[in-house]
Amino acid sequence: MRASFNAISSDQLVEAGLRHQLFNQPLPQAISGGFGFAAETGVDPDDLGVAFDLPNEIVEPITRLVLTEGLVGGGRSPRVLRVFVGPRLGDARRVSIEWFDGGIGSRNAPATRRVIEGDWRR
Repeated sequence: MRASFNAISSDQLVEAGLRHQLFNQPLPQAISGGFGFAAETGVDPDDLGVAFDLPNEIVEPITRLVLTEGLVGGGRSPRVLRVFVGPRLGDARRVSIEWFDGGIGSRNAPATRRVIEGDWRR
């Protein structure tokens, strides 16, 4: 079961964790002082790095698999709806992910769509 932390819901924590992991955005101040574990996404950073290093032709399905395994397999989402990974431009790739929140531990709260996008950089 996942829990909220410092008035941030478990689903907001997952989104913040993904933004941090994918786009190096800072975690919310309420959890940044040694409590970053609260925003754990379930996505293995090494697997994600390997996926992003793959050729443009196969990066998207492999990245979708890695993200889905972490989010759905880790109980943080019931379903990943869409993953887009653009071609490598220098050291960056444009990434967009859309998923339903409300994984294990969200009780009877209705699932809502969450979408994030940005540039992943090595």
